[in-house]
Amino acid sequence: MRSEELLVGLLEIGPRQDSQPNIWAVRYAGGDNRQEAKLVDHVRTVLRKRFVSLGLSPQVVEDLVQETTVAVFSSLKDFDPDKGPLDNWLSGYARNVARSWWRGDYSRSKAESPLESVSELAESDTVDLGGSGALETALGELSLVDQELLLMRFGLGHSFEEIAALTDLSVVNARKRVSRAVECLRRCPELRAELGF
Repeated sequence: MRSEELLVGLLEIGPRQDSQPNIWAVRYAGGDNRQEAKLVDHVRTVLRKRFVSLGLSPQVVEDLVQETTVAVFSSLKDFDPDKGPLDNWLSGYARNVARSWWRGDYSRSKAESPLESVSELAESDTVDLGGSGALETALGELSLVDQELLLMRFGLGHSFEEIAALTDLSVVNARKRVSRAVECLRRCPELRAELGF
């Protein structure tokens, strides 16, 4: 075939719809995960650019990119390269997600109370446990370690990181031990009766 005929043939074909991202998407939807990392990077880049172009803040953009990437990959089987390139499909996805976010943001802003309507001093319904001994009884049922952890957390106001640094516990274990101790206090019948539960 002569070069002129090849050039005419290419011009008749028109723009190619089988761009590399399209090929990755079709292969991924078919179970071929070899180019998954490249496809993920491409999807995230396109979504990020689209969200930025829609005027969303950087923090919102990053949250939506993460959320939308997961949604895109779960519905990638619906992508049809014959209807257009992957980037257009992703832009439509991003546009719909942004619309949903704006609707939710509008609803949240309507549900918030203006600062002027909030009273300066909060009125609390505190229960006076003085003299009843219910709290002391409930605490007495805990181990000494759990009592000490509760004191550190609620009496001294230490964070779980600080508690972990002061004890031989990891942050996760400190959080679990404190949570279990609080749950034991909640289940104490005398304390529940005193608090009116």
